[in-house]
Amino acid sequence: MKVQKIGKGDDIVRLCFRKFLCVYLTFFLLLSGCAVSSAPNPLPESEPPEEIVNFSDDYAAGRLYRIIGKDFDMDAMGSYPQHIDGEPKPIGFQGNSLDIRLVVKNQKYNDLSPVPIENQVYPLTVQPYLEETEATAYSGELVSKLAAEIKGDDVMTYVINTTEAVSKALTYDVELAQEMYYDNLMEDAEDALAAQSGCCGEFTNLLLATLRYKGIPARFVMGIIYDETIKSTHFRGHYWAEFYLQGYGWIPVEPQAKVGVPNTYIKLYVGKDHLDIGVPSLIMHMKISSIEQQGMYTKRTTHET
Repeated sequence: MKVQKIGKGDDIVRLCFRKFLCVYLTFFLLLSGCAVSSAPNPLPESEPPEEIVNFSDDYAAGRLYRIIGKDFDMDAMGSYPQHIDGEPKPIGFQGNSLDIRLVVKNQKYNDLSPVPIENQVYPLTVQPYLEETEATAYSGELVSKLAAEIKGDDVMTYVINTTEAVSKALTYDVELAQEMYYDNLMEDAEDALAAQSGCCGEFTNLLLATLRYKGIPARFVMGIIYDETIKSTHFRGHYWAEFYLQGYGWIPVEPQAKVGVPNTYIKLYVGKDHLDIGVPSLIMHMKISSIEQQGMYTKRTTHET
């Protein structure tokens, strides 16, 4: 095998080529963002994308309601498990009320894939529902003790066990429910647990506090229950909760019973607590002119009156 000899001129050419190659590679790496750096990767400035399994695709056979009222939280009202069918029609004096066709259909939640509690990064719009409020504080002695005793490594299991624990910890107080209707008074989670009693607002506050203690986003729901036995209005006010399940979205839960609510529950407002919503129960009732249940939902192309 012959060995080719390289002269001085060849050495200069090779050296220049190597320098050019090094400069080119460095410039390319910088442009591509692959250059080695001692600084950590910055956190994204925008919220992580939500990959949601859409429960709401099929509202066939859901309950259809016609509601006439005003000043509702339309974003909340039209979010799962509810769907506003068509454009609401302005009616009344200066069109300040809306005629709304609303469909309610809850899905089954007992066969969802387990979602671990730990190491979740929630969207920015969800993160506020991890915060303590005065009504939902979880740092008190009684609430923190109750929350720490509840078992469950995945979100759904913990929520189910929390709902059972809350429903057993409090006894329903009819007199308190009547007082809350007129003056919007509501005990916070710690005081309710100390008294071992409350109405739907206290049950909800305690559930929110225990879930947020564990790092599970949860929000306060203000709405109504359609009840044909109430002859004058066919509805009664109620509070319940929703928790956020990564990959699925907001799921309703009745703090006095179980995960999921009947299709007679109609959501009108959501917030971190009832003060965040800012609508007293009495005022909420006054905002509703009428409600009727129109049977099972089938898709219609026009808004019927």
